[in-house]
Amino acid sequence: MAKKAQKQAQADVSSRAAEVSREVAKRGARQGRKAFRRFVRLTLDMTRTVLGVGQRRVNRRNNRTTIGRYINDIITLAETAHLLGLKANLSDILVEPRFLPEPDVVEPVGEDDVLQEVFYVIPRQPDLLELVAPYNIPSFRIEDLTAGNRRLAILGAPGSGKTTALMAIALWALREITFPEKDDPVKTRIEEEIQELTDKERKDRERKRQEMLESARAALESAIERGEVDDSQLVTSAAEAFEADELEGVEQIPPFEALTPLYIHMANLNVSAGAFGPEVDPAEPLIRALQRSVSTLTARTMPRMIYKRLDDNQTLILMDGYAELPPAERARVLAWLKAFMAEYGKNFIIMTGPEQGYGALTELDITPLFIKPWNQNEREEYVDKWAEHWPEMTATRREPGEEISGSLKKRALNDSYGLTPAELTLKLWAAFSSEEATYHIADWINFYLRSQLPGTQNYDEILPLMSITGALQTDLGFMTRTGIEVLVQQQETTGRSAVSGTALAQLDTDGDGVADEDEAAGEEDDEDFDAEDEAALQRSRLVQTLVFAGMLQRFRGGRYRYRHSILSDYLASLTLTDLPENDAASLYEIAQKPAWQRPLMFAVQHTSMDNVVRMKLMENPDILRSNVIQLARWLAYTAENTAPAWRGEILRRLGNAFVHPNQFVTNRERIAGALVSTRDPEGALSVFSVGLKDENPDVRRLSALGAGAMGVHARRLLDDVADLLGAPEQDVQLAAAHALAAMRSDMALTTMTQALLEGEERLQQAVAEEFAIMPEKGYPVLFEAATEHEEMFVRRAALFGLRRVEKDWARELIHARFLYEEEFFVRLVAQEGFLLQEAGLIGPGAPKKAAEIEWIQTWAEDRAITLSSGQRSNLTLEKTLTDADILYRALGAMALGQIGVIPAVKSLYTRLADPDPIVRESAHKALVDLQNKIGEPLPDPM
Repeated sequence: MAKKAQKQAQADVSSRAAEVSREVAKRGARQGRKAFRRFVRLTLDMTRTVLGVGQRRVNRRNNRTTIGRYINDIITLAETAHLLGLKANLSDILVEPRFLPEPDVVEPVGEDDVLQEVFYVIPRQPDLLELVAPYNIPSFRIEDLTAGNRRLAILGAPGSGKTTALMAIALWALREITFPEKDDPVKTRIEEEIQELTDKERKDRERKRQEMLESARAALESAIERGEVDDSQLVTSAAEAFEADELEGVEQIPPFEALTPLYIHMANLNVSAGAFGPEVDPAEPLIRALQRSVSTLTARTMPRMIYKRLDDNQTLILMDGYAELPPAERARVLAWLKAFMAEYGKNFIIMTGPEQGYGALTELDITPLFIKPWNQNEREEYVDKWAEHWPEMTATRREPGEEISGSLKKRALNDSYGLTPAELTLKLWAAFSSEEATYHIADWINFYLRSQLPGTQNYDEILPLMSITGALQTDLGFMTRTGIEVLVQQQETTGRSAVSGTALAQLDTDGDGVADEDEAAGEEDDEDFDAEDEAALQRSRLVQTLVFAGMLQRFRGGRYRYRHSILSDYLASLTLTDLPENDAASLYEIAQKPAWQRPLMFAVQHTSMDNVVRMKLMENPDILRSNVIQLARWLAYTAENTAPAWRGEILRRLGNAFVHPNQFVTNRERIAGALVSTRDPEGALSVFSVGLKDENPDVRRLSALGAGAMGVHARRLLDDVADLLGAPEQDVQLAAAHALAAMRSDMALTTMTQALLEGEERLQQAVAEEFAIMPEKGYPVLFEAATEHEEMFVRRAALFGLRRVEKDWARELIHARFLYEEEFFVRLVAQEGFLLQEAGLIGPGAPKKAAEIEWIQTWAEDRAITLSSGQRSNLTLEKTLTDADILYRALGAMALGQIGVIPAVKSLYTRLADPDPIVRESAHKALVDLQNKIGEPLPDPM
């Protein structure tokens, strides 16, 4: 027995020893794999740096210094940070982005004040900017941003071009791109005239031009001295202000070219409680995140340089990805951002954010700017640039790339209105790459995904797994390898790919689930993942394949995201096909999640949404009518020539609400925008065609603007729109002029020209300012009207248009009219235009506080109320809602919404029952503004 027990003990020891040996071997193998993967990563990094493999690296600076290496890395990042970054440099295909500010806080207009703004009739709902796209509404260029508030947020929906805008700013600051003046008929005509001159005549012409400019400046100075001109806007440009030390009262703001751009994605910020606290320099998380955007060598050598520039306020900090963060992570980033701005707030900071829910940013004195959707000119420019560089993009070592024919360009441009830059990019890639016509966005995305994968991967086989990664990113904001494994196991158990609540509980990394980051820059932090079987290993390899192919981006904590959310949205939608057709409850539950709204747009192509639509229409609406607006957006993604059963019901509801006599104006504006967003010309125009003849002037105004936003599709309504030029209401006239400009037909331009010659003053101005966006046909009309027309008001209107033309010849013409125009009212417009030119760059201002509003100061003084500064002034502003004067109740309500005074919500709901309709409208608009800012639903009062 003793021997038997001894043998059993020895066997146990041997078994345990063998188990320990296997565990040691397993750990050794794991460490070996980790070391190998790190070695491969470093090797790939070095290979890419030296040879440019997988990247379009262009070394344009001295690569032997830290700053030189850093700038080269930033240029490479900026040039490749787009959907086809491995195929083309961003600077080759870039269309200059434009930025829309929020409307100014409303001020009362005195009887003697002259209004010159003609675009106030065009509503600007942040989430429905499709209605704004074709119109020449004033906007900021990149250069203008240098002269405004140093804290900016570029806002927009996914696909609108926010990241591209950041990269364009970085390239512009590094002088890697310019936006040169383009040729136009007037410029060509003037250049031809100059070519016919002798050398002496050219010198005389240049001398006279300089003399005219000096004379104009002298005349302006004399007018200012005599008190005839308000010089409050006469400031130097940002660059001049920075260089001119003698200027008093002008804060010295360096231009972008004098700043070092620092780009980070906020998902790489480690601002957890364990890594960032009161004792930590708030720049530390920024620099660690920045190290992930550059090469390994640069990351190790750059911190001292970056700290020095931060201390000297010489950086342009570009922060991306705020909208992509989970809610808890956003809150931590905002807390860090507040601390960082307190310490380094004199550096220039530009971040991106969502089109709704941006109020937390304005509380940090960050000025919101919205990406302006492309108009027809910009879409044409984008297609032209693609066609120009296509041979280079598709060339191989053995064969040159193919040229793009005019007919192919025309096909690509056809029906492109309402597409985001991301959608148009995918369309062009498919249209130029394949001889087969592709008509729908799902086809474009499939073509893109298939074409980006290496030849060793079978797209159809791995698509189910890719759809799981898309669903994971949709639910959590990011994906991880562990998360993919959990979802795969769930699918194997339940047969469904949609992410369940149980899976979310296991995978949620909003809080402390993201690993702290103490490792050196460039070191991997997700290497503890081990594939337990061959299938898991294949899934792990797929992630690396997608990273190398440029479709996935990697972030701190072993997290990944698709390069563009349009890809994950489409892929996530494919998981919904697993739901049984009779399981409407599960699909409706998913439809309640904000993160799933965009995947659901794609789901309408392949999954029956009839029951979900019916259930959503039964919901209690919020103040934005989000349930119906979202369904209208779904129509833009329905399959070609396959109208869903619920299309008619959505259009009927929108149409009835649009013309309802007791409808709030802001609701009508949102409905008009929603109809345009459907990209359903037949359905939308059926509503607008009726609205053009409605008794309500707001319905007619918005019907005209909505029709114009449909572009060439609305030409059948041209006569009805043209009739509105003679409407008794000025707002309707102006809207009709804008709409005709968007239609761009010869008949529309002829009608506009007639209005320029014979219309009322404001109508003439609106026509002229829309001609200012038409180089081929509008510029010659303005030039001839300003120089040759005998009618004073025609010349005056033409100058309004020329003030919007960013051309040297237009500026010189304004100088000439200022000096030599005999009619005072014409000369006054030229003088104001010249004053604006001399003012240099005027950028976006800081968000306004209640105490800074002029009328509230007067109101408080008249009532012996002490107007406090800061947040306390909001309480004073809220008191205006109970004032006896209707004007102040209306002004107060609108200001509360524009400033974003959230505690005033209850008081604003009370004003919806005000006896005066203007106050009720103002209170409703304020509540809409507040929901846009806070991003949370407010109940609809109707």
